[in-house]
Amino acid sequence: KPLNVTGKGLTAELVELITPHPARTPPVCNVFTGVNGCGGCSLQHMSEKAYQDLKLEQLRSVFDKAGLGDNILTATKFAPPVWTQMAGRRRARLSYQRTSQALITGFTGRATHFIYPLESCGVLQAELKQLVTQLNSWAAPHLPIGQSGQIAVNLLSSGADILLLPDETLTDEVLAALSAALGSLPVCRLCVRQPSSNIPLQLAERAPPILQLDRTAGGLKLYPQPGSFLQASREAETALIQAVLKAAAARTDRLQTGRPLKVIDLYCGVGTFTLPLLGSGAIVTGYEADRSAVDSLLEAARIATYGSTCSAHCRDLVAAPLRVEEFYSAKGEPEFDLILLDPPRQGAANQTAQLAALVDWLRMDKPDSKPDTVPDIVMVSCNPHTAVRDVAVLVASGWQLEEVQMIDQFVRTTHTEIVARLVFGGSIKAGR
Repeated sequence: KPLNVTGKGLTAELVELITPHPARTPPVCNVFTGVNGCGGCSLQHMSEKAYQDLKLEQLRSVFDKAGLGDNILTATKFAPPVWTQMAGRRRARLSYQRTSQALITGFTGRATHFIYPLESCGVLQAELKQLVTQLNSWAAPHLPIGQSGQIAVNLLSSGADILLLPDETLTDEVLAALSAALGSLPVCRLCVRQPSSNIPLQLAERAPPILQLDRTAGGLKLYPQPGSFLQASREAETALIQAVLKAAAARTDRLQTGRPLKVIDLYCGVGTFTLPLLGSGAIVTGYEADRSAVDSLLEAARIATYGSTCSAHCRDLVAAPLRVEEFYSAKGEPEFDLILLDPPRQGAANQTAQLAALVDWLRMDKPDSKPDTVPDIVMVSCNPHTAVRDVAVLVASGWQLEEVQMIDQFVRTTHTEIVARLVFGGSIKAGR
């Protein structure tokens, strides 16, 4: 039954399934009902093979349309994809509505404010799903009727980190009651960000909020701020870190200088990649727009005894990307051996343009420089479309797409995470 015409095409409601496709399977979640269902998953109805084939084909199409295909998905340059487990999601932003009868919590549906319960959700970690069911009995007695908003939950190593995001200001009495009622909930910290403020207010801290990385990714500890961005799953986080460390090791092996690798981490966040790079022996400079994330990163580096090899700066790289001259050393040569970018979904178009200009500057002022002086680039992206757009600019400037790896972090959705490694393979001679 057709419903709406959108910029992406026609939306419709499934009225009757006459003949199921051979690759169709029953969805795990009982609120997965096409257009009217939960707004999270969109591919639960496919067999495992059909699902994986579709995601690989989608990625191949993105590269082909940008002229970067060259059979990359079948060539040795394409690293084997990482398929993460379905029930691995450790963060969630729930919607809530307090009615006269109950507190309703869950995910909103597609293009609607209707809230679907999460009892059968197939993507949340078991610990997170269990906590979500406990939140109702915790908050229901204290939230006023008519109150609505969101609850952001990050599952850390030391417990759940909860940030309340009410649509209307909660009184001090309500906040005190919520804090006192935590009881045996596995919560390390409870905060609220009132609608009139951008700064979270801490209501309770029962354990230090710590996120310990997997041992295979260095095992170091991060100290996220309330509501901090985290990779969706621990398994995907570990795979991403390992891909970045592999790229750093490849750059070190090729340089053979005997000195620590110099890395610049753009959009560094709380240090998901910075800390493991420091642990590998690199000297890392980070840039991030969120001041609280920068402070967390510096504290984590200090505690891990890497304070002397880590620096971090607060800067909005979308509005103010690093300029060409900021990549130079005092000797007028590229300051860094490796540039890591992990931008938001919108990509890093402005910053990529400055990196392309770096090569142009070398061709004009340092035409005798060796290609190895041009830094490698690693791009981590949750949006292959904007990543390929930015990669195409870099390839046009002389970098070669050395390796691409898909990491299926957003399981049973059309979203895909990729890591792309680029090595400069052009000439620095003027006019080349």
